[in-house]
Amino acid sequence: MKHLFLTGRIQVGKSTLLQRWLARTDVRTGGFFTKKEPERDGCIYVHILRAGNDDSFRDDNILFDCLHRNKKDAVARFNRLGTAYLEKTDSCQLIIMDEIGYMETEAEDFKKAVIRILDGSVPVIGVLRKDSSPFIDSIKSRPDVTVIEVTEENRDELAKTLPGILKSFESKEI
Repeated sequence: MKHLFLTGRIQVGKSTLLQRWLARTDVRTGGFFTKKEPERDGCIYVHILRAGNDDSFRDDNILFDCLHRNKKDAVARFNRLGTAYLEKTDSCQLIIMDEIGYMETEAEDFKKAVIRILDGSVPVIGVLRKDSSPFIDSIKSRPDVTVIEVTEENRDELAKTLPGILKSFESKEI
C-alpha cells in the first residue's frame, strides 16, 4: 500500500482517526489539514493549516466561511495555500491531505500538486469526501491508493487497527 485515504459520511470521525494516530507517531509529516474554527462573528470559518507544524487559525489561512462559501475565493486560496503546503514536503516521511472535497474541484494548480505528490515516492494519508467528483474519483481509482470507508459501526475497530495498518509508514526513510 502506497497511499491511504479514509472516506465516509460527514462527521463520522475520519479526521479524528487520522489525528489520533498522528499524535502517537514521530513521523515527519507535511501537507495540510482543513479545520473548522469555532464560531466567531456569527460565522464558522474553514482554514487550511500546514501539517507537521503547529499552525493555527489566522485570517490569512481562511479558505471560506460557512455562510457565504465564496467558491471563487476558495479556489484561489486552495491554489495558493494548498499548493504551497504540498510543495514544501521535501524532508517528509508522510504527506497528509485532510480533506479533499468539492471546493477543490476547480482549483487546477492545487489538483496538479496533489497528483504530483501521489505520483511521487512519499506515502500519503488523507481524507476524501464521500461525494463523487471527477477529481475525487480519479484519486479513488488509482492502483496505488487504498480507500477505507469509516462508518459508525467500524470506527472504533479502525481506531484499534489503523495504527497497525499505518505502522509501515513509520519506517520509511527519506
